[in-house]
Amino acid sequence: MSTNSESANEKYGVDSRDVVARLRDAINSHDPHQVAACFSDGYRCEIPLHPSRSFTGSQRVLSNWTELFAKSSDLRAR
Repeated sequence: MSTNSESANEKYGVDSRDVVARLRDAINSHDPHQVAACFSDGYRCEIPLHPSRSFTGSQRVLSNWTELFAKSSDLRAR
């Protein structure tokens, strides 16, 4: 059973800094496929304030980031 004090490395066998760095690098590549690859097919995005915007899956992540990159060519993650 996990506890709140358990690190991502202990719980999932990954270093959370590596996960964040991978997502940052994917965003900075401006390749929506690289960003979507950071999410599983079972990824769930729940938006309580706007439930109709909630979704499941990396395909929607791909669609969202494709649109975002088209509109924001200078987007950078740090």
